Order: sequence, then C-alpha cells, then structure tokens
Amino acid sequence: MTMKKVIHVPAVEQEWLYVPDVVYQTIDGIDRKLQLIIPYRRQWPDGLRLPVVINIPGSAWYRQEMYNGILNHSRLAQRGYVMVDVQYRESTLAKFPAQIEDIQAALAFLPTIAEQFHMDLNNVFIMGDSSGAHLALMTALTTGYPFQGVVSFFAPSDLTKLQPDGPAGNLLSSWEQAEEASCQRFITAEHPVPPVLLLHGTEDELVNVEQSRNLYKLLQNAGKEVTYIELEGENHGGGTWWNDPVTTMVDEFLRAYCG
Repeated sequence: MTMKKVIHVPAVEQEWLYVPDVVYQTIDGIDRKLQLIIPYRRQWPDGLRLPVVINIPGSAWYRQEMYNGILNHSRLAQRGYVMVDVQYRESTLAKFPAQIEDIQAALAFLPTIAEQFHMDLNNVFIMGDSSGAHLALMTALTTGYPFQGVVSFFAPSDLTKLQPDGPAGNLLSSWEQAEEASCQRFITAEHPVPPVLLLHGTEDELVNVEQSRNLYKLLQNAGKEVTYIELEGENHGGGTWWNDPVTTMVDEFLRAYCG
C-alpha cells in the first residue's frame, strides 16, 4: 500500500541564532574570536537595536571552551539580548593584563558589526563566570568603558586569597602582581563603578563564597549599586546557574539598568 498526505504544520518562530567564530583580532599569529548568540526575527523592525551582554568565559584563565555556554546563553538571547562571548589569550601564552587588552580589542571591534547584529551600543553589559567574572569585573573597574552593569558568577575577585602555585599564579608575571590584579584595589567612593550583580554558591569548593561576600561589603561601603544573591547549597557552576529563577534574576538586573 502506498499513501500520500498533505498536511499543514504551523510555523514556529525560531527564538535565537548562533553565529560562530567572528574574528575580532589576530595577535601573535592566532585569530581571536567572538561567538554570538542573538535573538532571531524573521523580519526585523526598522531601527530595532537590542542591549548587548559581553560574556567572558571562565577557564581558570587557561584556554577557553567557547562552545560550552551556547545553550545557557540562549536563554538570555530569547529574552532580547545580543550575547557576545569573547575569546582571550590564555595565561599559558600571555600574562595579565593581556586578557583585559583582548577584551578591550573586542569592545573596539563591536561597532563594525553592531548594525548587522542589531546591537545597541549605548546599552552594553559585561558578564562572566569564575575566572571570566574576575576579568569582567577588572575590565569594568579599570578600562573606563561605559558599561551599564556587571554580572559576576562566583568570581575570584581577590587574587591575594588564592594560591601562588595555582592558576592565579600562572596568570601573573609574579605573585607581587596579585594585588594589582584584584578588584578591591579599585573600589573606593571616588572610583566609578557600574551597577554590579554578584551571584555565588554557599558550597563553592573552587572559589570560596567569602570572595563575593567580601566584594559585596566593599561595594556597599563605597556607596556603589550592588545586588548580591547566594544560592544555598550550590557549588561552582553547573546547570542550576542557568535555570529559570536565576535567568530571571539576571534578566531583571539587566532590564533595570538599560538606558
């Protein structure tokens, strides 16, 4: 028996689009790339521009696995943000502050693709997890770029509290540089700091929760806008960090500070 059917399948609007391997600079003979996860529209309204979230991947400052965050970051893309993951030089190739310089180069590159990907460069946020959150915070604190806010997932913000023979030691030219590469040095009442959202798990075995607790107190005492969220019983990373409640908290923070 043979059969032929003609059926109607309702169209389902695609919610996000992945754009891999956008080269923003070539340094020491190696292409450094962006991964974009953007809201998808079959037809874009004229003039529509969306807020941008620059994401700095965590990797203990070593080589980043750029594809790990696609699904997680798509959750924010679905809510209307252009997500830009930045690849930076790993500590085995270049010492701090080379990583900050790479992020600055990526930021300088954004205007060349802003129209193509519907970016609102007046509403740029920076985000990171673990070592990436350290770099995100340091970029916001030291470069003068006009970020609307910073989102930090379990950042090792104070390198002086880490081990010299660990990944932080490998990031630095010498351990005497640890204070210079730590956030607390730049948090004063006079120093400009964009609004900050800190998130940390109480059972983090890699970056002690006291790192974010202390950073929260410093920002609070300096009169800065800061929100701190602890996840009871949570460790370092994992799927919980991008479940609906956490994604909603991040979304609410971003919306609160969009210009």
